[in-house]
Amino acid sequence: MNEWVPAFPGQRPPFFKDGNECALRHGAHSPKLVNPRRDEIVAGLRQAMPHLDNEGYGPQLSRYGTTLAQIERLDAWLEEHGVIGKGGSIKPAAKFRADLDKLALNLAGALGLTPVSHARVLRDLGEAGRSQVDIAKAQEEYLREQRGSA
Repeated sequence: MNEWVPAFPGQRPPFFKDGNECALRHGAHSPKLVNPRRDEIVAGLRQAMPHLDNEGYGPQLSRYGTTLAQIERLDAWLEEHGVIGKGGSIKPAAKFRADLDKLALNLAGALGLTPVSHARVLRDLGEAGRSQVDIAKAQEEYLREQRGSA
């Protein structure tokens, strides 16, 4: 057993072991607490919205999941501790929560999760599908012409 030994006379032993959560307030900045929930959110979104399975959405989708997980943690903490701090000022956690709302809305739009942006994604996917059909038809026509001239 490793027993603690003071480095100098009068040094107090450490109060907490590594990995403790004593300094946490709401946990919204803790990857250990946020990332598992982020992964659940991302998996659920990918299942509900198949277009998000595209690798191009990966970084934004991960950030969106992180943001929603942070919002959940802040909401729970603010529910328990309130929004107004000592002296009537707004708590930093409430200000951070407001910033996360803005970020979440921007990311939702970029990912096609709002009604307008979802319609845009569906339109774009439809146009891409039509483009693929047009390309395939053009390739077939080209090959027929090549065979006919050979």
